Amino acid sequence: MSRRELSWYEKVFLKTARAFAGMNVGYYVDFDEELLRQHGISGLIKWGRAAQASFEVIAKTLGNEEAHLVAAFASFFNGCDYCSWGHLFALNLLHLERTGKLYPIDEVEVLELMRRGDTAVLQELERRLKADYPEHLRLLLRQHELRTLESGPVSEEDRALVRSITLFEWVNECSIVVNAPAPPMDRIARKKDLIARYEALRSPLRAESEKQKAAQQHAPA
Repeated sequence: MSRRELSWYEKVFLKTARAFAGMNVGYYVDFDEELLRQHGISGLIKWGRAAQASFEVIAKTLGNEEAHLVAAFASFFNGCDYCSWGHLFALNLLHLERTGKLYPIDEVEVLELMRRGDTAVLQELERRLKADYPEHLRLLLRQHELRTLESGPVSEEDRALVRSITLFEWVNECSIVVNAPAPPMDRIARKKDLIARYEALRSPLRAESEKQKAAQQHAPA
């Protein structure tokens, strides 16, 4: 089925909304067109307010960096690389600003990790996070457990994790139509100097990783 063409006034609204979002929060999401197509102008506005309010509840309970972490992996296990990339990008920037250090998971790795099975991904997360970020690992393992746990949440933290799962099941219905890369999905996207600093720190590591992969591919069996 072909997707509905936006009306002229919806196109004008979308252009205006993107410009406003760029000035206000520093980014807009590429699936806004799909949201508009499905919900209309008034529905899109209501959707945005509801999604933001729900995310803020998660952040109030877990912390802002942790909210982006669970948002990233709620989306990841739904198969949405766009939101996973965008929230992990935001986490990376927030973490760099707070600590001066790089977070151990680069948002660009989302695409490669998605080619692995759930068990392999969880093992990789344990390898990256267990030593220095045990609380982050615990949250992700509990979030993954709650996806299939029949008994349901047993604490306020659990309820925040379940909210992250249900929120992004809803969000990803529209975001799944677009692909990564994505902007950092936080107001920190306005800090262009921080983004430039982050990219300068990440780029050598990415280049080295690609070099190692190429060497492995050409190594004799």
